[in-house]
Amino acid sequence: MDDVVYNKVGFFTRESKIPGFREIKANFEIHRLNANIAHMSLFALFVIALEIYLQVQNILRGSEDFEASGGVVIPVTVYIVMSLATTFFAILYAVLYRLVKKNKIKSFRMKTFLVHSFLYLYVIFTLGFSTCNILTGGGVNSYLIVIVCTAAIPVLKPAQSVTTIGVCYAFTLLTMYYVRGISSTWREFTTSDDINNVTLITGFLIVSSVCVYRLFLNNYINSVELTKTNRALDEMANTDLLTGVYNRRAFYKKFDELWKAAEKNGYKLAVAMVDIDFFKSYNDSFGHLQGDICLCGVAGCLRASFRRSSDIVARFGGEEFIIAFKTNDESARDIANAARRAVEDLKITHARKDVSDFVTISIGVSVFRPTGDLHQDKVIKLADEALYHSKETRNTTSVEYVLGAGDRTSVDAAAKPSEPASQTAVLETVSAT
Repeated sequence: MDDVVYNKVGFFTRESKIPGFREIKANFEIHRLNANIAHMSLFALFVIALEIYLQVQNILRGSEDFEASGGVVIPVTVYIVMSLATTFFAILYAVLYRLVKKNKIKSFRMKTFLVHSFLYLYVIFTLGFSTCNILTGGGVNSYLIVIVCTAAIPVLKPAQSVTTIGVCYAFTLLTMYYVRGISSTWREFTTSDDINNVTLITGFLIVSSVCVYRLFLNNYINSVELTKTNRALDEMANTDLLTGVYNRRAFYKKFDELWKAAEKNGYKLAVAMVDIDFFKSYNDSFGHLQGDICLCGVAGCLRASFRRSSDIVARFGGEEFIIAFKTNDESARDIANAARRAVEDLKITHARKDVSDFVTISIGVSVFRPTGDLHQDKVIKLADEALYHSKETRNTTSVEYVLGAGDRTSVDAAAKPSEPASQTAVLETVSAT
């Protein structure tokens, strides 16, 4: 990820004209929202357990009320009602988060609303508890709980977390000053131990909330870069560095996937072995550097001829290429011939003028229907045998049809009755026109 997208302090810039910036930011927000859903789901269960514990404590208190300063009495029922309300909303949101995880709720805005609304409902209820505690001289434990939860549980944008904690701090400060009456003067009030402790803890949690966001963002960017690096390494491991097509290792892996899909869905495949005619003479005459350029040209032409997403074009070794593709009996021959003519149309000057003015290729194709008793090595060997027939006349396509039960071909030839049906092959050769 470019440094222009991610600046030194770890926040996204506002430069929306950067290529890919919107997509990067959108993916990050989706990732952050999913994490917040998971965090808030656990938080809802924590709130339920906490409120049950507090309800037990209130029941044990019996009918004991809390006397506030100035003679105001806060009935224990007030605590019970607020606790029940908090429990109700915690259960409700726990169910809603469960629906989100089951993909019953898909809207991005709805998910965002569920995260923020539950957080702010809990903030409001807990500040209510905090106010009652301050009125009765019970301390600021509820306030500390709410700012810790705001700073550590959801991954909020710094402006949002700082604003939320700041509002909670200001509300608590005013409550302590005007209601609790710690001191008769503002100076004595601001220098009291209670206020200093609350201020220090609040400041620490504000910084912590920013660090939580930065850490989450750093981890996301590291994961994106790691994924990008792994993808590049995987591409290098599966790509022939000279020609840019798949290498032999990647071919076997991709071919196995294509084979299984064809066997499951019942369609036919073809494997084509391709060899550049008289390539050794070309190398001897023009040099290996020019030979590499020739290989790249042929590889690019083959890749252009087999451009479907399911087609597999790979360098098999030296001047040989191997291709696997979906087909039927007739189209396999036509597709291979089209690729052969496309290479000839490149008009790459050949050293063997007595044979051809331009570089040509010979192709051997095996057409088959993948089954459990037919092996991948067998069809590749058949394609190689067909290539051997093509090389006898050069610039030729030969096709081996592997006949199974119920298969038909356009070739007027009978399978040998002494061979198993799935191992029987019929050869057709098409020379250059």
